[in-house]
Order: sequence, then C-alpha cells, then structure tokens
Amino acid sequence: FVACLLPAIAMVDSRPLLTSSAAPPAPACWRVWLESLIPVFTWLSKYRWGMLKKDVIGGLTVGLVLIFESFAHAGLARVPLIHGPYSGLIPPLAYFLFGTCMHGSMGTGALVALLSGEAVSDIEDEAERGRVAALISVMVGAVLLLMGLLHLGFLVRFLSRVVLSGFITGSAAVIALSQKENITGGKVPTLQTLASFDWGCLWDRHRGMTVATSIMMLAVLELLKRSKKAPGVPRVVKQVAEVKELVVVAIGLLMVAVLPVDLAIPILGPMPAGLPAFQAPADLFNRAAVTQHLPSAVSIAVCIFIASFATS
Repeated sequence: FVACLLPAIAMVDSRPLLTSSAAPPAPACWRVWLESLIPVFTWLSKYRWGMLKKDVIGGLTVGLVLIFESFAHAGLARVPLIHGPYSGLIPPLAYFLFGTCMHGSMGTGALVALLSGEAVSDIEDEAERGRVAALISVMVGAVLLLMGLLHLGFLVRFLSRVVLSGFITGSAAVIALSQKENITGGKVPTLQTLASFDWGCLWDRHRGMTVATSIMMLAVLELLKRSKKAPGVPRVVKQVAEVKELVVVAIGLLMVAVLPVDLAIPILGPMPAGLPAFQAPADLFNRAAVTQHLPSAVSIAVCIFIASFATS
C-alpha cells in the first residue's frame, strides 16, 4: 500500500514537511494547513461537476480492467492470485485523499510484480511466497517513506529523457519475455534446452488453442488501438476501442463458456470470496529476515521511484 502511494506523494511534492516543533497554525491559516495535510481539499472545491459522469465511467472502466490485470500481476509476483485485487483496492482510495500528482498511476504494476517475483523465486510454497512478498512490500514502503522525508525527488533531475525512455522500453521487453510461456501455453525451447526439449509437447491440442487465442487477442487489441485514430471509423467503434481491454476479457470469457472441454483454454479457477483479515506481515520484526530481504526492497523501491517519473 505504501509502496504504491508514496512515489508520487512524498517525492513529487517538494513542500517542507510539518514538524511537531512548528507553531500551531493561526485560525486564518487552518484551511491552508489542512490542505497541506490532505491535498484533496485543494482541488475538490474547484472540481467541475459537469465532468462527474465521464469520470465515473472512466473510473468504472479502469477499475474493471484493474481487476483482471491484477490477477496477471499476482502471477508475475508468484503469489496467490487473489493478492492481486487485494493490492489494487486501497492505494487508489488513499491516493484520492493524499495524492498530489494527477498523472500518477496507482495500483499494481507489472515491473514491480516481476521484481517481487524474482525476490521470492527460491521459495517453493506459494503461501510462504505470499507472506514474504508482504514483508518486502512493507520494507519497500519504508524505504520510499525515508526517501520522501529526505526529499530525494531532486535526483530525478539527473535522469535524462533518453534514460527514462530506455527504462520504459526495457521494462516492456522484460515483461513481454516473461510471458512467453503463458502466451504459448507451456515451456519454450532455449539455447540451453534445445537437445533435451520435448518437441512433441508443441503439438498438444490445448497448447495450440492457447497460441491461437493469444494471437487473436493481440490482433483484436492492435485493431481496436488503430481504429481510435483511423479516419472514417464509426463513432461506436471508437467508443468500444476506448475499453479495448474489457473487450478482450469479454471475448475470453465467451470462449471459455462456449468451447467444449477438450478445446477450452486453461482458466484460473475459483477464487476466495470476501476480504482478508488485516494483520502485520510475518517476520516484520525479525532482524534476520529483514536483513535478508533488504537488498531486494531497496532495488524495488528505486525502480518504483524511477517508474513513477517515467510513466508520468
């Protein structure tokens, strides 16, 4: 939660922090003081309520996309898949109150999920990976909080646009390559496994269906993306293209519902209902565990710091 929230709050906002030694604000300054603590009051009174309908539609669309996207991010992080929607629930609500950057993207992220997955890749048990990932998340939040208190946001001035562009492009390439087994429905041969690879698995019926589905989904996404700016395209098509991710999800759900069992693509299966109990991560006060995972937490925090500026 803190890892998602702090990059755009503590670092983008360069105003000096209030301290306990500061004198109590004068009555005339109460509003300014309150706005400095809860920035939502700064812009809420100036909000154009005529935009409410569009904002609600946009929020519902992004929220639905986030639900399905967060499952994929949880898979990248190698934790129980239900942790994805859990992670995307609180940060947007908190950022509504405390956020200061309108371009900040709150929620789960593929790059951070991938780095988190690498940090827990040596753990066999999925539930234990989830517990360790929760500990690392708190540590990442603590590192970002420290960076915010030290006002280290100025460091971004030393990052050129070329570096940020390369960071985004490289991240996209790493994420895409990490999905090659999901897109192709199984393991793919590498230079190290060419001799021992079971080439017969490439002709599995379920694998062929997965590859065909992946190609079709990518084609639909690209087609809808291009139709948004193409001249002469009907308005209704452009409106559908605005929610192209939901269109792809709907096609996938329809395929699972209508295809026979022997052709159906793999599905996630049942998910736990309700919300988990709020509790501190295990080993939070275990010095050995904290020391062991500190390098991973610092590297993830730095990547969040850079990504928050690169994507904004």
